[in-house]
Amino acid sequence: MRYLCFILIFLNTFISLFAQTPNTGRLDQLLEYANTGDTNGIRRLISQGPVSNFIDFGDNQGHNALIIAASKGYKDAVLLLLSQNANVNLTCIHGKTALTYAADAGYVDIVSYLLAKNANPNIKINGGTTALLQAAGKGYYSIVEMIVNAKVDLRITGTYRSGNNDGINYNMTPLMVAAFNNHDLIVRLLLDKGSDINYINEYGANALFYAIARGNNEVAKILLERGADANIVASYGPYGNITPLALASTLGLTDIISSLLIGKSNINFKMRDGRTALIWAAIAGKSDAVNALVMSKADLNIADNDGKTALMFAAENGDYASVEYLINAGANLNTLDKFSKTALMYAMENGNVEVVDLLTRASLTYNR
Repeated sequence: MRYLCFILIFLNTFISLFAQTPNTGRLDQLLEYANTGDTNGIRRLISQGPVSNFIDFGDNQGHNALIIAASKGYKDAVLLLLSQNANVNLTCIHGKTALTYAADAGYVDIVSYLLAKNANPNIKINGGTTALLQAAGKGYYSIVEMIVNAKVDLRITGTYRSGNNDGINYNMTPLMVAAFNNHDLIVRLLLDKGSDINYINEYGANALFYAIARGNNEVAKILLERGADANIVASYGPYGNITPLALASTLGLTDIISSLLIGKSNINFKMRDGRTALIWAAIAGKSDAVNALVMSKADLNIADNDGKTALMFAAENGDYASVEYLINAGANLNTLDKFSKTALMYAMENGNVEVVDLLTRASLTYNR
């Protein structure tokens, strides 16, 4: 009797598993029709019997018919599959949904269809991003608007490659991603819908910082007008520890420098290494930025933790224009750093003959 019970249990389990296994031939046909956008083929398959028991099964990558059709932009096929109650929130092995694929590709109609069927816009793919982050990064305004109106969580962050070849994927909000990619209309939309303008990620950066990192002056202005904090200190690329103003200065972004100073950025803020925006501009050899900061009354004689001033860095780099701006504004020529060197010594060590001549002539007048 015991063996009979065991056999019955085994048979019931086998029958149950068999019932859950999709008709492989029909599934393969469905996936092929979805891959080619063949709506007539899908209709024929449906007319041959219910597809509900295998419509959500996929290939070895987890791509079911809906995901395939959505990723390729076949909106008629998507509509047809949705009419058969395909699960809109299933993911492939990469964690992507049909909505993620459609948003990333810019398929407005398909995104609309999926959201109407309650597609979840807050699902994060394996790489950490979402449908909204994808659309915001690529500038798809209509898609961003639809997703936002679907009550997406604007606080969800995702990884986004910086684009500055440092190999780091920065954790960004949709607002940060839009600011980074210079999509001003999306920035305005996200702010209007309640995005946190001063959300700070683990690198200490906000949306304003990322707008500056890419030289997006108009977006930076929008963010400053809306109250973005201009005095944060963040880590980015090779700069380590830097303010928005110092970052703009090292990149030579004079328009953004002006916007930041209007936005009350602290022109003489010293970072952990003791450097200011003026020192960073001199290090980078951005003479226009040096001049903009000098004209805005930056302190010319602040020294970093090694005692080096902006004039020393400019002289060391052979940056004649910056040296001239600093001299004319009254920079101290005789300051010694912790290595007991002056700006003139740095210019001489590096063979910057014209700068040596300029500093020598200025010293004669300065020490008179």
